[in-house]
Amino acid sequence: MEFLGAIGDFKAALSDGEMWARIACKNLPRNVLADLCCMLLNNLTESASIAQRLVPQTPLNAASPSAPTRTHQLDNLLEVFVRGAGKTYNPNAEYHFLAGVFANVTATGGGSHYMLRKSGVDGVMRLAKVLAFTEHPNRIRRHGAVATLKNCAFDPEGHGVLLEDSELNLLPYLLLPLSGPEDYTDEEMDGMPDELQLLESDKSREPDDKIRLSLVETLVLLTTTRPGRDILRAKKVYSVVKKLHLVETDDAIREAIERLVDMLQRDEAPLPVDPVEPPRKERRIMEVSDDEEEEGEEDAVMGELA
Repeated sequence: MEFLGAIGDFKAALSDGEMWARIACKNLPRNVLADLCCMLLNNLTESASIAQRLVPQTPLNAASPSAPTRTHQLDNLLEVFVRGAGKTYNPNAEYHFLAGVFANVTATGGGSHYMLRKSGVDGVMRLAKVLAFTEHPNRIRRHGAVATLKNCAFDPEGHGVLLEDSELNLLPYLLLPLSGPEDYTDEEMDGMPDELQLLESDKSREPDDKIRLSLVETLVLLTTTRPGRDILRAKKVYSVVKKLHLVETDDAIREAIERLVDMLQRDEAPLPVDPVEPPRKERRIMEVSDDEEEEGEEDAVMGELA
């Protein structure tokens, strides 16, 4: 009970921003407590009310446009997460647990929308910074990255950005962890993302069952809209998951693949095409020269005499 009370007091302290500052300072380079603070922040943001505090409710400096530009704390955490991989930012930390923080943030109301916007640091979409780690060697980082992506896919309004943004290039990051060394026919590869074609003979799939399930479930979420299904069909997602289904041993994943296949292989009527009005025929007015006009008058007179 004392421990739970201490956690409650700790959460209450977050409301004034003081504790955020304490946690953030531990993420500075060379701080030996950085990974422990990331783990703590991951656990704390499992509470939706705490995770919501990381999402800005109003634009920074909205009240004072002349104020110096300030980077939001979530953008700072994203930069530390990217630069910290492989201890390149801090020799004492790798910041893997921040992936769980981003997953918790995107589970909140505005968190997924915020991740689909561009960072205030370099103009790159925030989700793209996390997406790059779906095949990272560390399981914690991979799992958090995939969970973040799955949370963003729950909102159908964001599917257009997820599937059509060329900068994000989502599908290879979803499908490569599900792909093995199998060969594809020319027909199966027609339209498939280049990253999935002609993979190495030693290519291995994601070994963790939970992560594979999250990847397949994310694809299922992307089929909840007709444009999403059409894009996944055009990109030959069926060819990839068909190979996966042949070797998958986990029942839950097999069932998820079958749901995905049902969505992709279902018969659907062609999308209605807006009727196009035929161009109006313009009445052509021919110019008549003075000589032609006189000849016409003479012909008319001759006709009367006849």
